[in-house]
Formats: sequence, C-alpha cells, structure tokens
Amino acid sequence: MVNRVLKFTLLLFAVILSTILVCYSSTTIIKAKLQSYNYPNMYIRHANFDARIDENVTPETDSEWELVPGLANTEEGYVSIQSVNYPGYYLRHSNYDLSLEKNDGTSLFAENATFKIVPGLADSSYISFQSYNYPTRYIRHYNYLLRLDEIVTVLDRQDATFKIISDDTQTPTPTPPPVLIGDVNADGKIDSTDFTLLKRYLLKSITLTEEKILNADTDGNGAVNSTDLNYLKKYILKIISVFPAQGNNSPSPTPSKTPAATPTPTQPLFTPSFKDVSVHDPSVIKTNGTYYVIGSHLAFAKTNDLIQWQQINSSVRTGNPLIPNVFDELKEAFDWAKTDTMWAGDIIQLRDGKYYMYYCMCKGDSPLSARCCQS
Repeated sequence: MVNRVLKFTLLLFAVILSTILVCYSSTTIIKAKLQSYNYPNMYIRHANFDARIDENVTPETDSEWELVPGLANTEEGYVSIQSVNYPGYYLRHSNYDLSLEKNDGTSLFAENATFKIVPGLADSSYISFQSYNYPTRYIRHYNYLLRLDEIVTVLDRQDATFKIISDDTQTPTPTPPPVLIGDVNADGKIDSTDFTLLKRYLLKSITLTEEKILNADTDGNGAVNSTDLNYLKKYILKIISVFPAQGNNSPSPTPSKTPAATPTPTQPLFTPSFKDVSVHDPSVIKTNGTYYVIGSHLAFAKTNDLIQWQQINSSVRTGNPLIPNVFDELKEAFDWAKTDTMWAGDIIQLRDGKYYMYYCMCKGDSPLSARCCQS
C-alpha cells in the first residue's frame, strides 16, 4: 500500500513538473524573426557579429532569435534577444551601437542586453524595444545598421518599430506606458527639459509620441496647446503643485465681478517653420555667413539661419557632390577598413585658405583616421 502511494505521488510530481516546464517555455521563450516596420521585406539579422536589417538573409538562421526573459530584469515585458544559431550570444548595445556578443556574465552586459517591449512608436499594433539602462533610447535602424537612439522625428519612430513574426501562439504583450502628467520626455521626472520639449512641439519643430502627448496634456482637455505649456511652467516654478488634469481638492475662490477691461491689440505670435535634415554625429563650421554641417556616412547640409536647412548629401555613394569618385579616391582606405562607409567627419579651414575634411574608418576595434582637402 505504501509503495503504491509513493509511486502515485512520484508520478503526480513528475506530471506537475513537466507541465510547469512546458508552460514556461511556451510563454517566456519565443522563437521569432523581427521584421522592420518601414522596410517590411527586411529583418533584423547578425552579420559578422554586427546587427543590421537585410532582406533575403542567408543563412536564414542569422535572422532568427529567441526572446528570453531579460538578463537584467525578468519581469513581464522585459526580454533579451538571443541568437538561434549562436546560443549564448545576445544583441547588446555598446557606445549606442548594436552587435551580437557572447554573454560574459557581468551585470553591465546583462543591462546592455535587456530591453522592454513597448507599443510600436510608429504603430501601436507593432512593438518597439526600449533600452533597460537607457530608457530614453530605443533600438532603431540607421543606414541598415542597428543603433540605440533617442527618438524624435517621424522617421525615427518608423525606424524603431518592428513586428514579431513567430509561430508561437503567445508573444510578449507590450506594457502600456504609465501616464505622468507633465513628464513630456517620459524620463520619470518633471523639469525644464519637459518645458523645452513641449515648447518645441508647439512650434512644430518636433513631433511627440502618443505617450508623450498624453503626458503633455496638463489641463486634461484632450488637446495640447499653449495653456498646457503655461501650467507646466507654473508647476516647475512651484506656483502650483497639482496639474488641472490631476484634479485639485482645494476650494476654488468665489469669482468677483470686475469691470471688463478694454482689450489691447496684440501682435500675432511668430511661428517659425523649420526644415529638418539628417546628419549623424554632426560637426558644424561657419563661413561667409553660411553654416555647414558634416557627419557620418558623408552626410552634409547647410543653412543661413539655423532654421531652414538644405540637405546636400546623405550617403557614401558614387557621384556624391563632395567626393564624386569617393570609392576610387579612397580605395586604399575602404579596402583596409573593409567597410563601405565613413564615420564622424569634421571640416576645418587652415591658414592656407583650404578646407580640410577629417573622417574615421573602422576595421574592427582599430580606427583609421584619414584626410582629404579642397580649396
């Protein structure tokens, strides 16, 4: 009798244990491909341990990932992205670049390789990956390479939005962001940075995500305008301690009738119209009243007023206006660095009147600085 009870108990324990393991693997480890939102024929993949988006990935397993519980935070919504064909290797950021690296067991690696799944910044039916230790930055692609960037423009949001393509029936559910009235940049605190961001939004120089727009609605009327900016200013200056959107239990003073004041004509506010350009890692030089900015990937732009910008070049390509025969003139550098792009350009004018451009090309962990000039 005792033996039968013991056997039954052991059998029951085995069934329960196997059920727990099955449930855990089906709900916390998701094998998936990560599809770009604005390049739906491209997927996140690793190539020579760099992280990028590509189409027609060969071998296909280079674009297959396991979304596992976050190495630094195993709470719901946090994941780490492990390679299927390189187990133990994860996507992690370093100097805001994404690469595939082996888990070295350090807390820094765990934090750099942990991301929070949030509603897609460009489309809430998709997802975005928010950095665990840099919560104002998200995984996005730029020139097909993956980076960890702060998201400002509409294009940024599209580049930072992805779709999980998985055969699993359960996928991680994005955690809705909390609403903190007044916290326009969603960094968990309310300060002058939020005031500046909201002011730029009202001047139409930037766009805001849905989450940030909800936070900016300080009076709770469903619209974001100068009234919300005024309440935010009063809150930062400690004139008020509660936003109208949060309610106020203090008694309201009884209004008294006062003679109507004669309205004073006011000048309409000037609303500047900005024209944006894209220059990564910028360096600015001013000459003859014109500002020129140059950055990575031979991106180049100019302006006379710092408001209306003109994009002159945006990529390293044959026929570009800066170095038309770039691949011929810099062949030795490209061959040495085994790359097809240039990083962090800079221009100075020396006493001889010529302008010199410095740039960086990288071979693994060994930087190569080169120089070219023009009159």
